Amino acid sequence: MPTVYHMVHYRRFDFGNADLKGASLESLCRSALGETDASGETLWERAQDRLFNLADVNARQIFLNKVADLSSAVFGEMCLVQSGDLQALLDLKASKVQLSKITRAEIFILNERAAPAGSQFIRGMAYWLAIGHHVLLVKQQAMTVDQIHAYLHWLLKKRTSMIAEDIAFSLQAELDRSQVAGDVGEIRALRVSGKAAPQMAVTAPTPDEREGRLKRTSRTVAAKFVEFGLIAPR
Repeated sequence: MPTVYHMVHYRRFDFGNADLKGASLESLCRSALGETDASGETLWERAQDRLFNLADVNARQIFLNKVADLSSAVFGEMCLVQSGDLQALLDLKASKVQLSKITRAEIFILNERAAPAGSQFIRGMAYWLAIGHHVLLVKQQAMTVDQIHAYLHWLLKKRTSMIAEDIAFSLQAELDRSQVAGDVGEIRALRVSGKAAPQMAVTAPTPDEREGRLKRTSRTVAAKFVEFGLIAPR
């Protein structure tokens, strides 16, 4: 199977001047997912309770499906679904039909079908990795960063009470220079490769390294390998 490359999106958890008492997005997610219900089961163990309704006109929902504590990070897989959605299918049994008064052609019939009972079509997916206040995202299809933000808002404020309702947070799309040694400049390449759920390795320059050399740290997910690099311009 050929290697597939995906763009990695970087976001930083920004909570303004709010006092989170030293908690990071990583630790907040870990605590939220570790919260127990009356049965004593944690949210890690209750997939249905990780379902979030976007409450839009399309009745879409986000499932936080695979989710894991990696000790040094928290990893999650999100699936965007739409209730009652139909999937267009191309029937490869050809038929000859009259398409106009002039044209008779052989075509494949196009049909729309509902998902089988007990399942839903996936309209978008995202993989995210929270390391401290940093979030690394791999998005596929129709999933957006705004939807991921909406999910985290729900998880931390509604599903659990890790953050108070009056605390606003955002996912900022730039590197924090106070957290990255030196100035990486414009990011020229940010790439992930892998065949399934991502494993990630962070690459960024440090002041004591010679020009053109990068220091690499890594985070592992599932037994797959995915790598991305932050490459500064020459």
